[in-house]
Amino acid sequence: MNQLLLKVWQALPDGEVKQVEIAQILNLSKRQTKRWLERWDDEKWLSYQPGIGRGRKTRIKWLENVEEVFVDTLIPMFLDNPLQDMVEYLDWEWSESARKRLEKQFSRRLGDQTVSNHRFIFPMKYPFLTFHPLQAIDLNSVHICDNLYNRLFTVTEEGKVRGELVQSWEISNRKILLFLKNHVKFHDGSTLNSTDVMDCLTPFFNHPHYQGMASQVISVLAPHPLVVEIELNAPCSYLLHLLSITQASIYKVKNDNTIGTGPFYVEVSEKKLTRIKAHEDYYRERPSIDTIDFLKVNSDTELIYRTNTSELVSDPQKITSESGFGALVFNLFRDSDIQEKEVREYIHYLVRNGIDSLLDIVKNSTENNRGFLLNESISYKVKKATLPPLNQHLILATSRFTLGLAERLKEILEAGGVSVDLIMMEHEKYVSVKTRELEADLFISREHFSLDQNLSFYQYFKAGYSQISDLMEKNEIVTEVLSSYAETPVESWLPLHLEIEREVISNSWLIPLYFNQRKIAYPPELMGIRTKNYGYADYSTLWIKPKY
Repeated sequence: MNQLLLKVWQALPDGEVKQVEIAQILNLSKRQTKRWLERWDDEKWLSYQPGIGRGRKTRIKWLENVEEVFVDTLIPMFLDNPLQDMVEYLDWEWSESARKRLEKQFSRRLGDQTVSNHRFIFPMKYPFLTFHPLQAIDLNSVHICDNLYNRLFTVTEEGKVRGELVQSWEISNRKILLFLKNHVKFHDGSTLNSTDVMDCLTPFFNHPHYQGMASQVISVLAPHPLVVEIELNAPCSYLLHLLSITQASIYKVKNDNTIGTGPFYVEVSEKKLTRIKAHEDYYRERPSIDTIDFLKVNSDTELIYRTNTSELVSDPQKITSESGFGALVFNLFRDSDIQEKEVREYIHYLVRNGIDSLLDIVKNSTENNRGFLLNESISYKVKKATLPPLNQHLILATSRFTLGLAERLKEILEAGGVSVDLIMMEHEKYVSVKTRELEADLFISREHFSLDQNLSFYQYFKAGYSQISDLMEKNEIVTEVLSSYAETPVESWLPLHLEIEREVISNSWLIPLYFNQRKIAYPPELMGIRTKNYGYADYSTLWIKPKY
């Protein structure tokens, strides 16, 4: 089978065609195209008569229905070969009917592999960028790291701190003592000790993403195998909360591999498949699920979550959780019309007026006319504004994830008389680039808050990895408010949140666009579903209901 042959079959009927047009379809040179046509002629896929002489066209006559032959060949291959080897065929240029036949076969196989008796299959469109918790800033990487590592603390939905790897702790103004749980095993069988924790926390506190939030930390010491001592130069109200985030996970590096103490470890890591397996010596109850396969699928394939006990999911459990929000950000580092408040206010007015059409683009979204906290933010209205003088086109940055929304924003702004140019960026760069580095006046910020939304809000405006934290440093009011978080009890942060919201929204530095929900359909036999960070299930609690 040959992907180029299928592409030509889909594009060309029987008849005459210029050979240069075939070369353009294949994105090959004329000489390479000629070789392929001659080869397919030899293999009896088609009859090829080259055009000889000026103005003569090449004649193509198909001898086989290429797509039909390919599909009939692939279907038994889906039964006999590893799915990670077959999934790439879904990316080929099939007709709609052929694609549905192949996707149906693919979906059946998802529930029919024999890696283990208790297995969960998690289809995903994009691969993991990293398995290292300190480097995990995108949602996929955080998701996998949450299953491989433990943190010292966890924070409940009510904002209460609970020990995870920590048995107990003592806090004074200048020192925090952490007493570790005994007999916690890493994936390689070694036992966790305070030196392992010190070796993780020291680079965490010094990392550019987090050092601005941990400036009170002087040092981390290990005076006893089960005791960690954190020295401070000033009190920090949220330090335990900070130690509950994924990036503060405890790990160690062995043979260039990062291993943790979490409920699962990485067994297979390939381009199309990541398989994690239950940690047999997990210090809590060993997970009931033996293996979880994160399978890279075609971007157009329906994401169907499965276990190995069913072929088709006829009555899935639909689990809904709050996922985050989207906002339009004004880049005030740019020397352009965006510096003018009346320009920003006019754009703000246009966007708020056109918000309904924006929500059509974002799946599972609801209008956000409040701020960044779903239940606590206060609603606001925008006054009518008129088009101010503009000296140049405004530039809106986007990536593949925000392209549809960016195109609709462009339509709304241009209908209001504001000319907009789009610039496309690679997603990996887009999510990590700082505002000051963008050659754009506007960009869309998509933020996913964790279970601890209180800390997530603070991180969004302060953390070094946040796209907008450098922009916030330009705002004196926001900077002053952010500086008071460390001395304010975490349970009293809401007024600080609301003051920041009022400042950035009233001055049109950020425009809230939508709140987003995550909706995942789990198979009916999957039990113990409990949402964790970012709306995903806690895989360590899942179990498969037996059929009898």
